[in-house]
Amino acid sequence: MKLKFTLVKSDFLQFQLFQSSCSENVKKRRDKNRKWVPILYLALALILFVQSHIFAALFLILAATGWWFIYPRYESKRYVNWYSKHLDEHYAGRFNQEVTIEITEDQIEMTDSVGKSTVHLKEVEKILEISTHYFIRIKSGVHIIIPKNQIDSQELNSFINYMTEERAVPLFQDTDWIWK
Repeated sequence: MKLKFTLVKSDFLQFQLFQSSCSENVKKRRDKNRKWVPILYLALALILFVQSHIFAALFLILAATGWWFIYPRYESKRYVNWYSKHLDEHYAGRFNQEVTIEITEDQIEMTDSVGKSTVHLKEVEKILEISTHYFIRIKSGVHIIIPKNQIDSQELNSFINYMTEERAVPLFQDTDWIWK
């Protein structure tokens, strides 16, 4: 079975954002970043309210509310920009390169402009599916990115069925995932 596709920057970006959204450390950091400023503003508002500075206290309450609702969008864009710059710096040579994946009886052979790599099928840990991509996780932590929009759906389904049914690789579907 053979799959051919071209990886573009947006494929790498989707992968980075998906991995980031699954990371417990990133989730905790994002949650902490969202909460600490409003808590500080509300504490200061309480102090000002007790000191009869009503207008300043109301302003801080309004600022805390604004932060709670606006900051997640800002932070989301910040992550996209950071990962985009990171990809430009570290992976620019891998954009727009044709990739060929061939599955034999016991291995996956991946060929791109850099060279050829072989992974034994027993080393495939799991397959992650989002609405636009499949990410094949190897036990060493490396991932293979497969964009759905560039491969015939019948070929892709055949590949995924082979991996999940015949090779017993677990498939984790998160087709509703979007970066927030």
